[in-house]
Amino acid sequence: MIYNIIRTYSIAFTLLIGSLTIFFSCSEVADKSVEATVAIAVTPLDKELFTETFLNNLFAIRLSEEAITRSSLLETRQVAETILKDHATINNELVTFGGKRKIDQPLDITSAHLKMWQVLIREKGVNFDRKFLDMMTDVHEKTVKLFKTISNQASDEELKKIAATSIGTAGQHINLAAEAKVAIDARRSRDTLITNVADSPQY
Repeated sequence: MIYNIIRTYSIAFTLLIGSLTIFFSCSEVADKSVEATVAIAVTPLDKELFTETFLNNLFAIRLSEEAITRSSLLETRQVAETILKDHATINNELVTFGGKRKIDQPLDITSAHLKMWQVLIREKGVNFDRKFLDMMTDVHEKTVKLFKTISNQASDEELKKIAATSIGTAGQHINLAAEAKVAIDARRSRDTLITNVADSPQY
């Protein structure tokens, strides 16, 4: 009799412990799920700076894709390929950042960027290359200023980290564009000289 009572209570206790274990395990999983779905808070200024950075990055990617397809000069294509590769990496970081904070990410370039792109694709030959490099210089100079603003004014430390690691890359792209323009101008001068010599009267 006593044995049966003890056995009954032992089974009930075991079932109780098992139920409590399952309950707390489910609660922990639920808490983690809630944590995963809660967006990290972001200030209006940080959101604005993020969006501007994202748009500049999209524009650099769009221009680089055009240059790789349209340019006949090796120097220009090499610059475009480097910029495309680096900005794809930055884009992945921005997508991850925006996703954690539930920020709507732009799907395409701005209307102002679109007008600049349309100007670029109307150019032909070496004029296309120079216009591309000039635009790349301009957009990267603006991006450097933007990254400095993020470093000084942003609240989000992860956004500051992206800016800090990317500002050097933007500076390198400005230098690459400048070097390519020098090489293109040197080639143009050489070709002009050869043409003039060939067209000069022979005595």
